[in-house]
Amino acid sequence: MFSSLNLTDFLGLMFGLYLLAAGIGLLLDGDEYQAMLDEFYENPALGYIGAILVFVLGAVVVRLHNDWSSFTAGLVSLIGWAMLIEGVLLLAIRRQFLGFFAKLNLSSKVYNLFGLFAALGGASLIGSLYL
Repeated sequence: MFSSLNLTDFLGLMFGLYLLAAGIGLLLDGDEYQAMLDEFYENPALGYIGAILVFVLGAVVVRLHNDWSSFTAGLVSLIGWAMLIEGVLLLAIRRQFLGFFAKLNLSSKVYNLFGLFAALGGASLIGSLYL
């Protein structure tokens, strides 16, 4: 199934599935996501490992897919660049970067809105590949 997909479509499908799953998770259990964010802020080792993971994945996507020739290709490239930048910020200024979001003191309604946005974005990304 995946072997017939080009790189843009494969990464678009993977990002779409990720966004759909994360969006559903936020909709169903946003409080757990807040707890994970708090743990990520408080635990330096967890924060460092997460930062490396996001940085490396972003760097790989940027290196292999820096293509802006279509909407889907541009969206995949944008996600890759966002991951790379987030990884750099998490490595360099993790506490300040995460502290900015902690200061927002997001309510469960905001998490539901983020979840809905992520799920719809993921579903539309998947749909754009198969319609």
